This record gives sequence, C-alpha cells and structure tokens, in this order.
Amino acid sequence: MTLLDKIRRTILKYGMIQPGDKILLAFSGGIDSSALLHLLMALRQEWAFELYLAHFNHKLRVAADKDESFVRERAAELQLPLF
Repeated sequence: MTLLDKIRRTILKYGMIQPGDKILLAFSGGIDSSALLHLLMALRQEWAFELYLAHFNHKLRVAADKDESFVRERAAELQLPLF
C-alpha cells in the first residue's frame, strides 16, 4: 500500500475532507510541508477541495528569504493562492 493509499484511507475513516472543503496548508517550503503539498495536490481533484497556501517569513534564519522565494515560486507554478 502506498503512502497516498494510506492517506486516502485515513481521510475516509475519519471524514477529514468533504467535497467543497477549503484547505489552508501552512507551507514552509521544507521537506515535510513540500511532501504534504505533493500529496494534497494528488488528492485535490479526487476529493474536490480547494487548496490554499500560507507562509510566514519570521526572518529568524539566514535562509528565510530564500525559503519565501521558493514558496512563492511553487505557489505560482501550481496556481495556488498564497497568503
């Protein structure tokens, strides 16, 4: 069973997503939120939900501006609203 299959099964079991839902993903641009974004994109049409991204640049790390640029580029590539 793939990770996507496990996620699909969990969503069904707990009724986590309904058609028409709006999902806001806190997207840092790191590997964890990037993996979750990839999985949600794979499920978006199947579950008929709207996906939005949120990012906050705390400017606490040297790479924070680079992270923000990556997030903006990824949101544009996927045509997802970014807040």
